[in-house]
Amino acid sequence: MEGYDICIPFAVRTDQTLTLFDKIMCGELLTLSKRNGYCFAQNAHFVEIYRVASRSVTRSIERLVNRGYFRVSYQGKGGGLRYVYPLISSDTGVIPPDCTVTPSDTGVTVPLTVVSATPDRSVIHKSKRSSKDKLFAQFWAAYPKRKDKIKAQKAFNKLNPDEALLAEILAALDWQKQSPDWLKNGGQFVPYAATYLNGRRWEDEPPQNEMPARQAASDLMWALDENGRKYAVERK
Repeated sequence: MEGYDICIPFAVRTDQTLTLFDKIMCGELLTLSKRNGYCFAQNAHFVEIYRVASRSVTRSIERLVNRGYFRVSYQGKGGGLRYVYPLISSDTGVIPPDCTVTPSDTGVTVPLTVVSATPDRSVIHKSKRSSKDKLFAQFWAAYPKRKDKIKAQKAFNKLNPDEALLAEILAALDWQKQSPDWLKNGGQFVPYAATYLNGRRWEDEPPQNEMPARQAASDLMWALDENGRKYAVERK
């Protein structure tokens, strides 16, 4: 069998209840389902690739089904042929045209009905919330005024943030935390995090340095005023 790439959805990658092999299996099942809408590769296919026990493949698929990502139907002689149907989608990881997986029983037709438990749709929503919580935790740790956290998190979630947006916000905070306005009076004028997010303040332009260039020390000399205090004057 020719090689192919797999793609693992973000919700699955961040699902802390799954093992690393479960997440890899999710990518495999999604990719092999691209052509026909289901995956009919049996355990032997995955055992050959990953050098794992057949029962490890079975248990991994069972966990993915229990989490609501797939459903399974058993057909063929004695129900020995497994068809796995995805309940989530992926836009990448398409199986190449010349890549085929032959089921163990070639005389079995594709099932018209699928028997499985009702998928738990709340799993995906919980995973998304968990992802937002992790992104907010990174923002909160970087923000200099950590007050009114509940309002800040509400404002953060309204942005429907992803890793790219968080990176943009953190990059802006790097220079904003060093700005004179934010450093003044011990950070008194740093906006609350909710105000910062609602106002999209990370899109502010960095201030340009309007201070004139300092004269070189060699162009200056010390003089004394009438009270005997030193001051710098331009060397003639």
